[in-house]
Amino acid sequence: MSREQSSLGSSIHYGPRTADNGVGAVLGTSTLEKIFVYDFDFSTFPTTDANDAVIPVIPAGAQIVSATLEVKEVFTAGTAIDVGVSQTNGTVIDANGLVAAASINPGFYVGAGALIGASVGANDAQVTVTDGVGTATAGKGSLHVKVLLPGSVT
Repeated sequence: MSREQSSLGSSIHYGPRTADNGVGAVLGTSTLEKIFVYDFDFSTFPTTDANDAVIPVIPAGAQIVSATLEVKEVFTAGTAIDVGVSQTNGTVIDANGLVAAASINPGFYVGAGALIGASVGANDAQVTVTDGVGTATAGKGSLHVKVLLPGSVT
């Protein structure tokens, strides 16, 4: 599987889609509210990359409304999952600011981190998922992050 990136920021995929898992997608619910969706496994946790137009970017000043992590298959060998945000250059804003120390067992985990209801700050950001403790060797999850874009927060 390969991916060709156009100058417009769109991608053309060739072959079975087994690459680019975990990079995320953006669903528009209105012009000012977006839901960032990530499906990932233990080897493709969402991360940052300022040079990859496929990875969704949360604009500077956007407010995080909610985050929900669904563990679909147990993350083995790890003991917790953290969900946070970092600047696109990799500088950590808050490594567990969305969901802190979520269980590795199947279920739904509602985010209650410090960034829920807060702004991502003065820089563009990207969602990150990390092994809170230990290193996962198997497991699958899905993440939904609802964001209010700048200009909608008063």
